[in-house]
Amino acid sequence: MKVKIFFLVLSLLTFNQVIFSQAEQEILKLIELEKYSLAIFKAQQNAAANPNDPVAQYLLGKALYADGMLDSSDIFFRKGIAASGEFPLNYLAVALIHSQKGRKTEAAAFVDSVMKKDISWDTPMLLEGAQYLSKLGTDYFDDADKLIYSINKKEKNTSAYYLTLGDYYAAQNNFSLASQNYQKAIDTNPSEYRALLEKSKIYKLIKNYTEAESILNKLLEINPDYSKAYFELSDLYSTNKQFDKAADAYANYVAKAESSYYNLMRLAGLYFGAKKYEPAISTIKEVLKLNPEDTNALRLLAYCYAENGNNNESLEVFGKYFNTVLVEKIFSTDFEKYASILEKSGFDSLAIINYKNALALDTTKVKLYNTISGLYIKSKKWRESIEMLELKKSRFPDNFTVQDHFDLGKNYYFIQDYNNAINSLNQVIAIKPDFLAGYLWLARTSASLDPESEQGLAKPYYEKYIELALVDPQKYKKDLIEAYSYLGYYYYLQKDNASSKKYWEEVLVLDPENVQANDVVRQLK
Repeated sequence: MKVKIFFLVLSLLTFNQVIFSQAEQEILKLIELEKYSLAIFKAQQNAAANPNDPVAQYLLGKALYADGMLDSSDIFFRKGIAASGEFPLNYLAVALIHSQKGRKTEAAAFVDSVMKKDISWDTPMLLEGAQYLSKLGTDYFDDADKLIYSINKKEKNTSAYYLTLGDYYAAQNNFSLASQNYQKAIDTNPSEYRALLEKSKIYKLIKNYTEAESILNKLLEINPDYSKAYFELSDLYSTNKQFDKAADAYANYVAKAESSYYNLMRLAGLYFGAKKYEPAISTIKEVLKLNPEDTNALRLLAYCYAENGNNNESLEVFGKYFNTVLVEKIFSTDFEKYASILEKSGFDSLAIINYKNALALDTTKVKLYNTISGLYIKSKKWRESIEMLELKKSRFPDNFTVQDHFDLGKNYYFIQDYNNAINSLNQVIAIKPDFLAGYLWLARTSASLDPESEQGLAKPYYEKYIELALVDPQKYKKDLIEAYSYLGYYYYLQKDNASSKKYWEEVLVLDPENVQANDVVRQLK
């Protein structure tokens, strides 16, 4: 069952047994089981053998329609009309296609071609026609009602009738009456698979997921080969974010329906969502056997390898993907994921290029500014790091964090732009007064503006650092020694020997073997 189809594949119900040959009934069965490729193949053979048979053309159109090929299906429905204007379902099928493409006037014309005639159809034809008209929507409910009324006069106590009536009410969002009629269909025929399926969908729509699951499991007990039930079960589990179960149910669907490109890709996507990367990889490899250069499959395979820790394989597949895909089809996340694998593999320069590519496609990816800045810091490219952080600050001032101000201040420090460093670091302690490292780097920056320590520009910051760091002297031992040493030297220059000695002695408490501290303390005795 294809996500790309936003409409239900119509079922011919008992109509199959009335006008279709055994071969044609087999085609309808294949459509019902969603084995679309085989259904199309057999329908093509049947249509070629019977070019003037409107039913044969209709069946081929129906199979193509079920597989989402609306334009192709339209061709064969029209061939059916050309073969005979007396077979109404071709008209209604073309009307439905027009409606789904927004061509209301054309849809109305094809419906009128049918409804203006004497409706002396047999019951199965009326059932099928009513289903088409129900799917056509609000403008055609009255027409559907006319057909249902005709059925009611002929033969109403059948599961097919109740199923069609359920569809009629479901199309009007009257879920209560729809559910009642689906249940009547089930009561009339406990093996009416689609009635059970549609009833489960109603429970899903009203968010009674437990009952929806129960009905589907009951259906699968009756018919373990009914592929649509596995599809709906997978969709139900996905809705509930039970991705493991969703993937397993869809794997059963693929096994019962067909291993088409679309089905395999969806299955791989579900495995990916469930973090089952090995089966996802195996499934994608099956897709690539059909088309080795399919960019959707290559993209997903690269992501799966990345998430599974197979970095070399991921890089290789990403390389093929980028060499194959059209530039305008590349997502920002593709560059971002590729860059992250390059970074993990030690290719920082290439990682930066691809992170920037990601940012070029989506400038709102706030975290990438920090990622790129961090890689520049890692390689001591302070100016480039500053550029990224300043860009982030200009674009997202509300998202510029304390850490951002701190990193920016340090970068300015390393290029000896001390005034800008102080401005940034002052922002740090203004926003977060207990940010310990902020005082340390303010002290270092201020000391650089006062290389002889005569003005004591770093003094208040080192003092504040000591105050905050004393909560855990061993943890901050190295930087406390730096702060005590600065203050000891500052007071030494001020000829305040007592204060100087006090700070040098604090150094010795932390590091009794400190040569400089021992020398100064001896001199000051």
